[in-house]
Amino acid sequence: MGSLRFSRSTGIDKNLANEFIKRFYTRYPKVFEFLESVKKQAISQGYVETILGRRRYVDFTSRNLQNLKNVAPEEIELSQLKNIGAYDAWLLRAAANAPIQGSSADIIKIASIKIHELLQDYLARLLLQVHDELIFEVPPQELEELQIKIKSVMENALELSVPLLVEAKAGDNWMEAKWDRGDEETIFRAGEAEVAEEAGEANIFFFLSFLRFLGYLRSLNSNLKSKIV
Repeated sequence: MGSLRFSRSTGIDKNLANEFIKRFYTRYPKVFEFLESVKKQAISQGYVETILGRRRYVDFTSRNLQNLKNVAPEEIELSQLKNIGAYDAWLLRAAANAPIQGSSADIIKIASIKIHELLQDYLARLLLQVHDELIFEVPPQELEELQIKIKSVMENALELSVPLLVEAKAGDNWMEAKWDRGDEETIFRAGEAEVAEEAGEANIFFFLSFLRFLGYLRSLNSNLKSKIV
């Protein structure tokens, strides 16, 4: 997001928006180095990959980008790319986002499969996935035990070089459980678990989010790719 769009979205002055973005880049340089490297990979090889190797292919239309196909990523200077068009600019942003969103999807799918196997011996059931959340319906007598077990399954869905943390909370309903968490408290967490009890039943809510897990991106310091242990 550029300063103009950020200014329009937030209603703040464009100069202030520009200064905010500059400070953000300064505060998290490795995050943006990673995003830039992914864009270069997309230009060079025509695709990017998630942490488990799933590919997102990109087919650029501008001659400037097409001419850089098979050029070594480290030789590509993004700042020198001009007149690539709105569509290819969007493709580059999508390519940078794909490994993060896609890796989050990889992990939550693995967690879902393992949790499905776990729940075979319980009355609790997995209801649905909402973006990066898994929503469960759990009888009260199973709540305490499953809260611990599901939390463990999610935290160990995939072994990474950085920890994947899950948290549990309780409320009278799903909204109350979610409202209780403050973004300022969870912004650096990879995942959360939330619990809500209502009418003699209990709903356990979990979600994983790599977009909020800057520790994952910081771990890409040396080779810009997270290590699977």
